[in-house]
Amino acid sequence: MARPEPLQPIGIGEKPTRNAALIAINEAIRRYNLTFPTVANQRERDRHFVLDGRMVGLLDSIYVHCIAYLLMRPMSSRSARGEARVMACANLTLALRKHAKFFDIRFLRGDLDPDKAGGMNYWLERHDQRLMGEEIFNEFLGWVTNNPAKQPFGEFMADATSELQYFTDLNRDKHEIHFEGKTILTHDGELLTTDSEGAFSGLSDSFIYVCSARTRKIYSGRSERGVVHHSSFLRGEPIIAGGDWVVTRGKLKFLNAASGHYRPTAGNMRQFLQLYVNQLDYNAFVQPTHKGPIYRIGDYLKLGEKATPSAEGARFVADRTP
Repeated sequence: MARPEPLQPIGIGEKPTRNAALIAINEAIRRYNLTFPTVANQRERDRHFVLDGRMVGLLDSIYVHCIAYLLMRPMSSRSARGEARVMACANLTLALRKHAKFFDIRFLRGDLDPDKAGGMNYWLERHDQRLMGEEIFNEFLGWVTNNPAKQPFGEFMADATSELQYFTDLNRDKHEIHFEGKTILTHDGELLTTDSEGAFSGLSDSFIYVCSARTRKIYSGRSERGVVHHSSFLRGEPIIAGGDWVVTRGKLKFLNAASGHYRPTAGNMRQFLQLYVNQLDYNAFVQPTHKGPIYRIGDYLKLGEKATPSAEGARFVADRTP
């Protein structure tokens, strides 16, 4: 992917703004752009370059404050200047996606186009865990264009409820994965064995996993539709990769990129495999894209998509998928 342009601050005009979200956005953009040319050069020289946690944190701060500004009040109740700032924030989220793709990290999926087939906006739950699911997303689309009141979306959806869990630091630590050579261990040093079913993929004998873009740590556990999703471990923060994996007594058998919340790409999987190249069993299977070809990890690391798909890997997944 070509290097994206530096991020553009939100125009606030001659009159200084007192809006905390806009101030935070522009300050994070200023700090990010100072270092962006250097890290972009590193990325262009080395496709395995991993963006450092501070820069990921700045991108995430911009992202979170854009969400906050977009949900502050509906478009129909804003002034012309406010409408222009909303559009600038919306365009900024698109620019953030380009920067994330360039560095092979993923934000939560966040569609803003009401005409997009199958659109979904998981940014809403990042702002407020009650705001989860397709019905809430449709309410959001109506609120943006048709609500004349100066009412934040959270107040508009005051009666919304959700069982979604976003883990505290303590709960997250209980799901952290460790390696001893190529053996995968739980947070308390036990051999990991996955024994659940992926809520998004339906894959049996699996846990969901995510790799934090900020800390590069891996977290894993049982998924439960509407309760524990990939977003739960990091409270919606960006990831390097995420999906399901099958592990038996500490031995990796298979991993994929099946996450409805993050929609990882093959680039994310390549970044993850390189990051943990010395800890992963090359004989295990990998499915770099959701429902795509399945390869041996060693073959995929060597040849990428030019590798020959594994018929044995395809049978492995078929035996564990409804």
